Amino acid sequence: MAGKNKDTLKQQAASNNTHMEQTYPTEIKNSVDNSVVYGEIDRIPPLVQTGKTPMFAVAQQDTVDAIFQYAKNTKKMAVLNFADYKEPGGKYTEGFWGQEQALCHSSFLYSVLKEFPDYYKWNKQFLDNGMFRDRAIYTPDVHFFRKGEEAVCDIITCAAPNKEFVIRYKKVTEQENYNKLFS
Repeated sequence: MAGKNKDTLKQQAASNNTHMEQTYPTEIKNSVDNSVVYGEIDRIPPLVQTGKTPMFAVAQQDTVDAIFQYAKNTKKMAVLNFADYKEPGGKYTEGFWGQEQALCHSSFLYSVLKEFPDYYKWNKQFLDNGMFRDRAIYTPDVHFFRKGEEAVCDIITCAAPNKEFVIRYKKVTEQENYNKLFS
């Protein structure tokens, strides 16, 4: 977010969290209660065959814009949150800015993610030299708000291996990174 400093973003995050938690407690609880953590063997639900073919879109636009563009034309939609592996919202509350933080600023996603401390605690114990593990949180029905508009979509919160970090600082090869990502 060009022109906004960390202090401004930090204040906006605090204000947004307070507003969301006061205005949408039932919706937040519903999203938390129906979220599923993947990567823990005992929590992986069976796949459901619906007979429907999903549609995919790779859009050259920011994720929040895509949510508002595509949500009005579909009954059910999910987007990928390029998440921080160790912290809900990826330091959103500290004024950092990126894709995950933009999602949190536009919704009550942070209020949901912070309800999964065991997910992040486990992740911190298994950093795997920055390669991370195959873990994700699927969260249904996250409400997004922008300029008087509202959209609802599901969020898949998942961190990818940090290629630049692991190659530069952990001496992981390109092939090891590729194998981890696509195995």
